[in-house]
Amino acid sequence: MQYLQEYVAQTGNLDPPASQLQELASKMEEPIAVVRQWFIRRQSQEYRGSRRREREALLEERFVQNRYPKKAASEEIAQEIGESSLYVRNWFARRRSREKALTNEKHPEPPTSDVVLSPGSATL
Repeated sequence: MQYLQEYVAQTGNLDPPASQLQELASKMEEPIAVVRQWFIRRQSQEYRGSRRREREALLEERFVQNRYPKKAASEEIAQEIGESSLYVRNWFARRRSREKALTNEKHPEPPTSDVVLSPGSATL
């Protein structure tokens, strides 16, 4: 499949015509169905990747506006991105958790001790 990856890198074409598919299949000594299936899988991966980036950008934008959206807002966002409102609510919960973890890493709390030493007392 390295040959197909090189073809895509050179041409940028994920949807070659049937004649090109036949030529690629013969050069690779593979059935045309195998080559066609590789391109179909690659196209769906590209689509999912671009769709995911768009979805994440919209969710991040809404998170900056409101970290705790109401149910109606969650449903509206879900409809915009084509996901369930449960997905949106979970995404916001995970995002808040991630932000909290990052904040705690930047500003760790000082260690506390139950032992109070007064001047002149013995040290442990």
